[in-house]
Amino acid sequence: MQTRGRRTSPHEGAQPPDLERIGEELNRYMRMFNTYLAFEIDRPSNRIIIKIIDTETKEVIRQIPPEEMLRIMHNIDELLGLLVDERV
Repeated sequence: MQTRGRRTSPHEGAQPPDLERIGEELNRYMRMFNTYLAFEIDRPSNRIIIKIIDTETKEVIRQIPPEEMLRIMHNIDELLGLLVDERV
């Protein structure tokens, strides 16, 4: 999404109370499937991670974005940092 030449993320306009309310509503729905959602922040990339977790076993059923994708994004960030360091 772009606004006057400035890139914005899709969740940039959401406020914490809105996110909490949305999370609660989603978890009410997910209880029908014996699962719940956990929201985390990946500190190196500052990205939101959503995990679908089995209520009984606490096993992570699915993670968005997947762990492998996070590793790839971190590696790309490191490579870009090296390129910038070499140019300076």
